Amino acid sequence: MKKKSLNYILCFVLLLSVFNVAYYSFVSYKNLFHSDAATVNLLTEEIIRTKSFFPSDWIYVNDIWILTGIIYIIPFRLFFSNGFFLHGIMSFLSYLFLMYAIFLLFYKKVKISDLFLIFVFFLTGFSEYYLESLLGQAAYSWMSTMILLIFYLSFNYIERLNKTKLIIIFLLFFLQTASGIRGISNFLIPFVVSFIYMYFSEININKKKNIKNLMLTFLSGSILGLICFFLLRKNLSFISPSTVPIILENTNYLNKFMLLFDSISYFFGFYTDIKIPIISITGIYIMFRFTLFIFLLITSLFVLKKQINKKDINNKFFSIFVFSAISFYITFLLYLFTDLSINIFTSRYFFTPVIIFLVYLFHFVFVENKNKWFKYLVAIFIMFNFLLSFNDFYNLKNLNYKSSHNLLAEYLLQKNVKYGYSTYWNAGVLTVLSDFKTQINAINLVNNDIEPFYHLSFKKWYSPEFYQGDSVLILQNSEKMSFEYYNDFYFEENFLNYKIFYYDYNISENFSGNQKIKFVKNTKYYFNNKNRNLNQKELTGFSDIENWGVWTNNKYSFFKFKINNAKNEINNIRIKFNVLTDGRSFQNVIIKINKKEILNLKTKNSLVETEVRVKDTIKNENLFEIELENIFSPKEIGLNDDNRKLGIAINYIEFYWLLIKNLYNIMKIQWKYKGN
Repeated sequence: MKKKSLNYILCFVLLLSVFNVAYYSFVSYKNLFHSDAATVNLLTEEIIRTKSFFPSDWIYVNDIWILTGIIYIIPFRLFFSNGFFLHGIMSFLSYLFLMYAIFLLFYKKVKISDLFLIFVFFLTGFSEYYLESLLGQAAYSWMSTMILLIFYLSFNYIERLNKTKLIIIFLLFFLQTASGIRGISNFLIPFVVSFIYMYFSEININKKKNIKNLMLTFLSGSILGLICFFLLRKNLSFISPSTVPIILENTNYLNKFMLLFDSISYFFGFYTDIKIPIISITGIYIMFRFTLFIFLLITSLFVLKKQINKKDINNKFFSIFVFSAISFYITFLLYLFTDLSINIFTSRYFFTPVIIFLVYLFHFVFVENKNKWFKYLVAIFIMFNFLLSFNDFYNLKNLNYKSSHNLLAEYLLQKNVKYGYSTYWNAGVLTVLSDFKTQINAINLVNNDIEPFYHLSFKKWYSPEFYQGDSVLILQNSEKMSFEYYNDFYFEENFLNYKIFYYDYNISENFSGNQKIKFVKNTKYYFNNKNRNLNQKELTGFSDIENWGVWTNNKYSFFKFKINNAKNEINNIRIKFNVLTDGRSFQNVIIKINKKEILNLKTKNSLVETEVRVKDTIKNENLFEIELENIFSPKEIGLNDDNRKLGIAINYIEFYWLLIKNLYNIMKIQWKYKGN
């Protein structure tokens, strides 16, 4: 009866743990949600929109996502909008899949009560960062799940030859390595060492043959996977990895060790950078986390000593420990001697080896260990950990808290904002929180200018043709930039710690490489090499852009230009240009806009500045044409040694609305001659 009661209690605790995970995935994590985690939603949307599992314009970094949460999201996308709820489904199912892999390794090896305790520990975790990385981002739970499944299938194959399991193992190795080479330290090298250990520690000849088959399967699957990765990388949009470790020179190793300690403390939930009284709820929580870390560390050393002192080391499960030890050691070396240790958040690279090791640790405690008091001690730690973790799941200090990203996403929806741009950590997160009703794309602020952030993004998002309409620019108060090229916003407002600038067009037209000649009413647009928005490619029949202006070098020259909301707002144009003339011969200049002649001028003057009536001529998209009777070189007329055939050089053009009461002035062309 006591045993049944204990099982019922543990079953209730287990169900409550599952509920905690679900609540965190669908509710709590919304306030911690960020742009890295939003990437899976962004890629899924492009997969569905382009109807391609590998969208050609998606910019991959480090990895090519194959075995990831998109496998879960895509089917559910047919029934739900692509937003945070869909991300919650992905997180929850990914973690349940990890629990299933753990279940397979322990099934029929432990009592039901012990299995419940193991599940409770992994569902609870050991820190807020554990939940954020394995549940929120889910990428690290995927890697751990794949590793545990491979071990489970390998153990079964060694005991009972099964070609189906061997094929599945081959596919898992193939898919994991085809996703990218970043996991070599956490995946390929540790598996090589653990399989070698299994082979040399095995005594049974038949099982030794099976392990050899496993190793051949591992090698063939991994090699084919890497070949597939490089082929995909060649044919997809892929940029150099951002986390390639670089060996550092003149490293201060004391600082490195201090950062490593801070990272481990953050990893396990006992923070070293804050001062909190020990006699407080938070203080007790942190002290318990520290005690749990010390307990796990001492237990690990105890387990390792026990295994080494064993006469019979023929234990397949010990290969899991070998895997985790090699993976941890490689990560430790990279952390210590390379630039991998940027900040405490890079401690996430330790998650995979730690999770794999904990699986082995619990196998030792509940399967191999014969000391029941030691089991009781572990069980007590698990239950205390469960009770103290509720704040990690529910943020008990402030249940009604809403993050600034959530509030901003709601505000943008209220303002009916459809499209815009912001820096990376404020971009994708806003898109997903708004269920893609507001799309905010990531940008870089470089030298006080804006550049597209080609990092886990879609190239076409930054094309003016992809979206045509109003847009916003969202900057945090701490972010500074020059508005030299983006000063035509029609409204600016502050919201929380953000500044929002509203434009009546898609500002990607001004991004480097996207610029098209775009006039803004009541603003002079200069055709010189100081104008960053002027691109030589946009001009046909023109010479190189110079300091004063740009010369036509053909009898017929043209360019296309755009004015947003031009209708009923522009009726006049002011233009200033140079005419190449010897002062004796006339040059005939004809200018047309949208095939309508607006100027027909016969002049000997070298400099012309004029105003022309263009009512009902200007549209949003326009064609500007220049026709000349003759062109000749400055050398021909004795000005200098320039051999270029030239016509006129435009200095600036300005469009504006002119209210004139006098009909005579409306029709009259006003010339302002300068020069000869």
